[in-house]
Amino acid sequence: MSLSDDSRYLRGGPVAQRIIASVREDAAIAKAEGFPPKLVSITVGDTAAVDVYVRNQRAKAELAGIDFEEKRFAADLSAAELEAAIHVMNADPRITGIIIQRPVPVHIPIKTLQAAVHPLKDVEGMHPASIGNIVYNQLDLAPCTAAASVELLKETGLDLKGLEVVVVGHSEIVGKPIAKVAARIMAGETLDGAFAHYGAKPDPRTPGHIAVKEAVFPFARFPGVDILLGPEMKSTGEVMGLDRDYAMAFAKSQLGAGIDLPRAGTLFVSVRDEDKAGILPAVKRLADLGFKVLATSGTARFLKENGVEAEKINKVLEGRPHIEDAIRNRQVQIVFNTTDGQKALSDSKSLRRATLMQKVPYYTTLAGAAAVAEAIAALKAGSLEVRPLQEYF
Repeated sequence: MSLSDDSRYLRGGPVAQRIIASVREDAAIAKAEGFPPKLVSITVGDTAAVDVYVRNQRAKAELAGIDFEEKRFAADLSAAELEAAIHVMNADPRITGIIIQRPVPVHIPIKTLQAAVHPLKDVEGMHPASIGNIVYNQLDLAPCTAAASVELLKETGLDLKGLEVVVVGHSEIVGKPIAKVAARIMAGETLDGAFAHYGAKPDPRTPGHIAVKEAVFPFARFPGVDILLGPEMKSTGEVMGLDRDYAMAFAKSQLGAGIDLPRAGTLFVSVRDEDKAGILPAVKRLADLGFKVLATSGTARFLKENGVEAEKINKVLEGRPHIEDAIRNRQVQIVFNTTDGQKALSDSKSLRRATLMQKVPYYTTLAGAAAVAEAIAALKAGSLEVRPLQEYF
């Protein structure tokens, strides 16, 4: 996509340097008046990924003349104990800002911690009161990322008040320059008229192909990190599978993300009661394809009652030989697992780590299980083909 003559690239480095210099001047004045600014970083547990962020934050704080202190708490600390510690920091006049490093252990609700930080010390702007103040433009502390983005946009020299910001790009899913189409619509053209400049409007009722995107995560690089997802972004990129058939598009997305789907082997299933009926079709599909089925006691009993032969295996807490041993011994090739409640999530952490380290495909939703079952069937049928993008558009 070409850029128009009045387009420009915005370089964040010089803007960041000016912001840091300005903050350093303000910090020096505050120190001279007896109120040195101090940022406290809260870390719960030990993770290599968090350590990288903390080191970078410490370096930037020191560069800006802000005192920095990391408070590290044990991973088994209760949510109530951590809240109490945060309230002590709220009351400490020497602390002017608090930031909570993520991820936190699964037994501690992140929303609870964010709400515990006083809005006047909430440097991330995640407290409910901070979010409300954003709506009413009554900020005491602006969220760092958002504030920096606004400063960068100011570099354009444009009057941005009342303008909408559009991310410019080209859609590799439908093969049309969606940003250009959107710009024409905003200028007053109809949807059909805007698409007419770049070919006919795609008909969602008769798609020529299917696109499936998959996120790529770096969990394997950080020992001890849990693979559970939350509201914060953890992916380091994404891939996409394109095909005329949904099952094969899904299979391609998994292959692109580095997930080697098995064509044969053993499936392990352990799901909560409300998911047992929903998981049955996917398990039956893989069993019909020749997969052996292992399951925990409750799930195995349900599967047998519904015509699927399943062998019982112990949970980790039930003693050896258990499922984690089987995964580490490469006796399991794919896992379907759903959990219910904080205790079940915590108990299954070692299972998740074992699948990660042994590169065993691990699916935690009914939709994911159904999709991967059909994807494996498509792969076994030998219909995997690679085509250039031009063949789809």
